[in-house]
Amino acid sequence: MRKRHFPAILTFLILLFYTSLGFGQSKGLTLSPLNKLDTHSPWVNHTFRRLSRKQRIEQIFMVAAYSNKSLEYSDSIGKIIKKYQPGGIIFFQGGPYRQTLLLNSYQKSLKVPAMVAMDAEWGPAMRLDSTLAFPYQMTLGALTKDTLIRKMGEAIGFQLSRLGVQVNFAPVLDVNNNIHNTVINFRSFGENKESVSEKANQYILGLQDKGILATGKHFPGHGDTEVDSHSDLPSLPFNRARLDSLELYPFRKAIALGIGGMMVAHMHIQAYDTSIHLPSSLSGNVIEGLLRTRLGFKGLIFTDAMNMKGVIKYYPPGQAELMAVQAGNDMVEMSTDLEGSVRSIRKALRKGLLSREVLNEKCRNILAWKEWMGLNAYKPVSPNNLYADLHKKEDKELIQELSDESLTLVRWEDSSRLRLPHKIKNGIILAVNSPDSDYLRMGLSNNFGLRYVPIPANADSLFLENVLTNMGDFDAVFLCLHDKRLRPSASLNYSKPLLKWIGKLALDSRVYTTLLANPYCLAKIDQIEKASHLLITYQDSDFTERSALGFWSGSLDSRGKLPVSIPGKFLSGFGLINHFR
Repeated sequence: MRKRHFPAILTFLILLFYTSLGFGQSKGLTLSPLNKLDTHSPWVNHTFRRLSRKQRIEQIFMVAAYSNKSLEYSDSIGKIIKKYQPGGIIFFQGGPYRQTLLLNSYQKSLKVPAMVAMDAEWGPAMRLDSTLAFPYQMTLGALTKDTLIRKMGEAIGFQLSRLGVQVNFAPVLDVNNNIHNTVINFRSFGENKESVSEKANQYILGLQDKGILATGKHFPGHGDTEVDSHSDLPSLPFNRARLDSLELYPFRKAIALGIGGMMVAHMHIQAYDTSIHLPSSLSGNVIEGLLRTRLGFKGLIFTDAMNMKGVIKYYPPGQAELMAVQAGNDMVEMSTDLEGSVRSIRKALRKGLLSREVLNEKCRNILAWKEWMGLNAYKPVSPNNLYADLHKKEDKELIQELSDESLTLVRWEDSSRLRLPHKIKNGIILAVNSPDSDYLRMGLSNNFGLRYVPIPANADSLFLENVLTNMGDFDAVFLCLHDKRLRPSASLNYSKPLLKWIGKLALDSRVYTTLLANPYCLAKIDQIEKASHLLITYQDSDFTERSALGFWSGSLDSRGKLPVSIPGKFLSGFGLINHFR
């Protein structure tokens, strides 16, 4: 009897073991899209045969579109799409309803439906107005509850699918360990490679569970640079041992997980290619040698935008796109000369500089991905109830939970007693650069009966002296530092006298400071590491303002950890865990 049941028991134990390792019923792993691709399926074969040689080349290209520009501009893009039949469309700024109408019009003119992409790192709101903005990756980097990120990936995946989008150029897999990095910065999960990898993988699982192609970027790692590849060609001057141990770590883990897409950055990686001024996006050593062969990536490879100075400063349009294909990229994004690029590739095919077998393989691969995305049974996007579908109650609740869980307390004068004052007899709110609808200010005023003094970002010394003079005696001051800019910079746009004043005032034991901004901003505030009380929300939104209010009102605990180090002030991974309730 025991012998008969032994195989079943053994199978059960094996399944239990792998489940304990996290290898359970997950589309991102056991049902990875890579396991479902069929480059010779009936639909792929039929579609491939219908395409002319020129159209097979055109499948490689991804055209940019906007829904916030003039009718003339939209029509001009429509004519390009109809004439060149590109394999993909990437949408940038606009609105969801306008984009839906444009997309339906563009798809109607295509022989093969285009795969549609967006940079939706914090959801469609990264590009579209009238949509919900999920937290930035830097904010998520503070979480100790990573499973929430998978839920976010699923929510963003649903929204993208609802908009007719199949590819999300996210997550950012760059390890941001350079405070002077202006292009990645708040878009990274942080400076700890393990944390970046774990959080990114949760995001990947959520997206791909909803049938959205997750695309890691910016390979092989754009975190430790100070040059923006939009304006010039950055360089990673490190040796292979350093790159392998740090920059490549999240990419390797994402590949092992089963990520379907990868975007290659425009950077000079001398450790892998010594060619002068050659971007990684045009390097066969980086793409075929490192990404394909060494790391074993079998998914779809996209170039970063080909209109960026990191490419066009050194290689003319047409030549750059041909080099990108020769290097191993599957799809070329945003060519500045689509006609010239197609012509260059056709010429290279005739001269034997690019084999027709390689081109046909790329075309079949793109078609296979389109089949996985459901484009073999394409349906136009319905505009009905679009706004409601993009503003679901459960999505708002998830954003609030993510904001709550990211709250990070880094200073409390008496760390052995993390308690707020029970009674405030004479308190004041000093809100710097406060928005008109400030939930934190209004909530503190209502909860504690405090008066409010607005502090402009350009405040001079005389104004600030008057504020202190007129404050009178007080037992509590809530100092709120706001930054409502669309892209939270690593430095606050405050006057020098104001920054100095903040650092001095925050030392007072009666002052409770909240930074609703990029944590790197702390580096420019003298003595802030000695503040009596300091809470960080990482960004300024209605959700983070509510989170901060919950903390100071005593209804929320702080559980977040700093995802990055603030040189000379705080270390990555630091955070005081309090229990007010």
